[in-house]
Amino acid sequence: MDKAGNFIGWLHIEGVNLSVALVEQALSRVHFTAERSPYCKALLAAQDAAKQRKEKVWSHYEETPVEEVVPVLEEKERTANYKPVFVTEITDDLHFYVQDVETGAQLEKLMENMRAEVGAHPPVEGSFVPRRGDFCIAKFVDGEWYRAR
Repeated sequence: MDKAGNFIGWLHIEGVNLSVALVEQALSRVHFTAERSPYCKALLAAQDAAKQRKEKVWSHYEETPVEEVVPVLEEKERTANYKPVFVTEITDDLHFYVQDVETGAQLEKLMENMRAEVGAHPPVEGSFVPRRGDFCIAKFVDGEWYRAR
Protein backbone atom coordinates (compact mmCIF):
# COMPACT_ATOMS: atom_id res chain seq x y z
CA MET A 1 0.00 0.00 0.00
CA ASP A 2 1.17 3.52 -0.71
CA LYS A 3 0.48 6.57 1.47
CA ALA A 4 -2.83 7.22 -0.36
CA GLY A 5 -4.07 3.71 0.40
CA ASN A 6 -3.57 2.35 -3.12
CA PHE A 7 -2.36 -1.20 -3.53
CA ILE A 8 0.85 -1.54 -5.49
CA GLY A 9 1.76 -5.02 -6.60
CA TRP A 10 2.77 -7.23 -9.53
CA LEU A 11 0.49 -9.49 -11.50
CA HIS A 12 2.12 -12.51 -13.13
CA ILE A 13 0.18 -14.50 -15.70
CA GLU A 14 1.78 -17.80 -16.63
CA GLY A 15 5.15 -16.52 -15.38
CA VAL A 16 4.97 -13.22 -17.32
CA ASN A 17 4.89 -9.89 -15.46
CA LEU A 18 1.80 -8.11 -16.83
CA SER A 19 3.33 -4.64 -16.25
CA VAL A 20 6.41 -5.47 -18.32
CA ALA A 21 4.23 -7.05 -21.04
CA LEU A 22 2.01 -3.93 -21.29
CA VAL A 23 5.06 -1.66 -21.57
CA GLU A 24 6.66 -3.98 -24.18
CA GLN A 25 3.50 -3.82 -26.29
CA ALA A 26 3.52 0.03 -26.08
CA LEU A 27 0.19 0.03 -24.24
CA SER A 28 1.51 1.87 -21.17
CA ARG A 29 4.36 4.01 -19.89
CA VAL A 30 6.61 3.52 -16.87
CA HIS A 31 5.64 5.65 -13.87
CA PHE A 32 8.46 7.25 -11.86
CA THR A 33 7.50 5.22 -8.78
CA ALA A 34 8.76 2.10 -10.58
CA GLU A 35 12.30 3.22 -9.71
CA ARG A 36 11.86 1.56 -6.32
CA SER A 37 10.58 -1.67 -7.80
CA PRO A 38 12.58 -4.86 -8.35
CA TYR A 39 11.35 -4.80 -11.99
CA CYS A 40 12.65 -1.31 -12.75
CA LYS A 41 15.36 -2.40 -15.20
CA ALA A 42 13.01 -4.69 -17.10
CA LEU A 43 10.33 -1.98 -17.30
CA LEU A 44 12.77 0.67 -18.54
CA ALA A 45 14.29 -1.70 -21.12
CA ALA A 46 10.80 -2.58 -22.40
CA GLN A 47 9.89 1.11 -22.59
CA ASP A 48 13.06 1.97 -24.53
CA ALA A 49 12.31 -0.81 -27.02
CA ALA A 50 8.73 0.46 -27.48
CA LYS A 51 10.00 4.01 -28.01
CA GLN A 52 12.31 2.79 -30.75
CA ARG A 53 9.44 1.02 -32.54
CA LYS A 54 7.21 4.17 -32.24
CA GLU A 55 4.05 2.16 -31.72
CA LYS A 56 0.76 3.00 -29.99
CA VAL A 57 1.46 5.36 -27.05
CA TRP A 58 4.89 6.13 -28.52
CA SER A 59 3.69 6.78 -32.10
CA HIS A 60 4.13 10.57 -31.82
CA TYR A 61 7.13 10.51 -29.49
CA GLU A 62 10.12 12.63 -30.45
CA GLU A 63 13.24 12.48 -28.37
CA THR A 64 14.33 15.87 -27.09
CA PRO A 65 17.94 16.71 -27.89
CA VAL A 66 20.23 16.75 -24.89
CA GLU A 67 21.79 20.15 -24.34
CA GLU A 68 25.53 20.12 -23.94
CA VAL A 69 26.70 21.59 -20.67
CA VAL A 70 29.69 23.84 -21.13
CA PRO A 71 31.77 24.22 -17.97
CA VAL A 72 32.32 27.83 -16.95
CA LEU A 73 35.95 28.63 -16.45
CA GLU A 74 36.92 30.93 -13.64
CA GLU A 75 37.97 34.26 -15.04
CA LYS A 76 40.85 34.82 -12.67
CA GLU A 77 42.04 33.78 -9.28
CA ARG A 78 40.65 35.64 -6.30
CA THR A 79 43.02 38.22 -4.86
CA ALA A 80 42.90 39.02 -1.20
CA ASN A 81 42.47 42.66 -0.23
CA TYR A 82 43.25 42.74 3.47
CA LYS A 83 42.48 45.84 5.52
CA PRO A 84 43.51 46.41 9.11
CA VAL A 85 40.47 46.59 11.39
CA PHE A 86 39.73 46.84 15.07
CA VAL A 87 37.17 44.32 16.37
CA THR A 88 34.71 46.25 18.52
CA GLU A 89 32.20 43.53 19.43
CA ILE A 90 31.50 39.81 19.02
CA THR A 91 27.95 38.72 19.79
CA ASP A 92 26.76 35.39 21.19
CA ASP A 93 25.35 34.38 17.78
CA LEU A 94 28.82 34.89 16.21
CA HIS A 95 28.22 38.24 14.51
CA PHE A 96 31.11 40.62 14.81
CA TYR A 97 31.57 44.36 14.35
CA VAL A 98 34.76 46.11 13.29
CA GLN A 99 36.09 49.60 12.70
CA ASP A 100 38.53 50.46 9.94
CA VAL A 101 41.92 51.30 11.49
CA GLU A 102 42.73 53.77 8.69
CA THR A 103 39.69 55.93 9.48
CA GLY A 104 40.10 55.59 13.25
CA ALA A 105 41.60 59.08 13.67
CA GLN A 106 38.67 60.64 11.79
CA LEU A 107 36.21 58.74 13.97
CA GLU A 108 37.96 59.87 17.17
CA LYS A 109 37.82 63.50 15.99
CA LEU A 110 34.12 63.14 15.13
CA MET A 111 33.39 61.67 18.57
CA GLU A 112 35.30 64.50 20.31
CA ASN A 113 33.36 67.10 18.31
CA MET A 114 30.07 65.38 19.11
CA ARG A 115 30.85 65.19 22.84
CA ALA A 116 31.92 68.84 22.88
CA GLU A 117 28.67 69.85 21.14
CA VAL A 118 26.56 67.79 23.54
CA GLY A 119 28.49 69.27 26.48
CA ALA A 120 27.89 72.82 25.23
CA HIS A 121 24.23 72.21 24.34
CA PRO A 122 22.92 69.32 26.44
CA PRO A 123 19.77 67.65 25.14
CA VAL A 124 16.47 68.44 26.81
CA GLU A 125 14.98 65.34 28.33
CA GLY A 126 11.90 64.15 26.41
CA SER A 127 12.48 66.46 23.45
CA PHE A 128 13.36 63.55 21.16
CA VAL A 129 11.61 60.19 21.12
CA PRO A 130 13.64 57.82 18.92
CA ARG A 131 11.92 55.09 16.93
CA ARG A 132 13.41 51.69 16.20
CA GLY A 133 16.30 52.03 13.72
CA ASP A 134 16.79 55.80 14.22
CA PHE A 135 20.33 57.11 14.58
CA CYS A 136 20.89 59.17 17.73
CA ILE A 137 23.33 59.74 20.57
CA ALA A 138 23.08 58.04 23.93
CA LYS A 139 24.84 58.26 27.26
CA PHE A 140 26.61 55.00 28.08
CA VAL A 141 27.30 53.57 31.59
CA ASP A 142 30.75 55.21 31.55
CA GLY A 143 29.06 58.65 31.40
CA GLU A 144 30.25 59.37 27.84
CA TRP A 145 28.06 60.11 24.81
CA TYR A 146 28.18 57.66 21.88
CA ARG A 147 26.49 57.18 18.54
CA ALA A 148 23.56 54.81 18.88
CA ARG A 149 20.84 53.19 16.86
